[in-house]
Amino acid sequence: MGSRSRRGAFGMTLVAFCLLPSACSFLRSLDDLPCHQDTECTEGRCDEQAGVCEPCPAEMRLERFANGTAFCIDQFEVTQEQYWAFLQGMVGGVGRDHDLDPETCGTNFSYDPNADGCTAGFAPSDTASATLPVVCIDFCDALAFCASEGKRLCGARGGQRLRVEQAKNLDFDEWLLACSDGSASRATDKDTVYYKECNVNVDAPAEVGSHAGCHTDAWVFDIVGNVSEWVNTCGIANGEFRCGVLGGSFRSMTGAESGCVVVSAAHRPSERSDSTGARCCLD
Repeated sequence: MGSRSRRGAFGMTLVAFCLLPSACSFLRSLDDLPCHQDTECTEGRCDEQAGVCEPCPAEMRLERFANGTAFCIDQFEVTQEQYWAFLQGMVGGVGRDHDLDPETCGTNFSYDPNADGCTAGFAPSDTASATLPVVCIDFCDALAFCASEGKRLCGARGGQRLRVEQAKNLDFDEWLLACSDGSASRATDKDTVYYKECNVNVDAPAEVGSHAGCHTDAWVFDIVGNVSEWVNTCGIANGEFRCGVLGGSFRSMTGAESGCVVVSAAHRPSERSDSTGARCCLD
């Protein structure tokens, strides 16, 4: 927000020197500069369809790969309140996961966190629970939620599904890039620098963002601990199709169980856990 304020002040200063409106036609937000690719946007990412540079939406943070490709990632984990709004807005009882991944999600007809015997403590109308991270959602639920927000699950550079051979590679893995701030040393260190500040080795998740020191350099909160997060990283593991959850959770007992490189589990897409939630990305 500081950079935007500086841009605004700069623009107002220039306007003061304009004598004719036509002389000031060049004055516009840096966010609206024309572009064809992300590398042409110094402070945002390129909306290639509109052909302009844009900042990330509110409560999302900008991340950039070494090759210049940029994306936005949620600053906070998905809350119960946000997920409740998704359920209320669903039309016909089917989410967009059916369209986005029919092979994996074509039989997913329940998006209820309290289904399948998973103890979610889902009470979004309760003030004390509204800002807790939603849990007990499966891969397809998370996929559908992110799509309902105009976003997607974090995966590979460019918005694709992250292949197994691309995982843990800072040139491809969006979630890892955000967790490690693009640092190779943090990306390979299981004793993450965030661990001591995060919600780990406790009995329950905490309100998102409530651990003030648990954030990346880009101010992405709780990417380590609190709840594990579904990512669009799927493939065959132990003879079955499974998808990854990352970051460890409140149950992680050591940094080695919750660092940026730790795959907390490779779940069946239909599995639900009271320690797994979601976070979304956006191109």
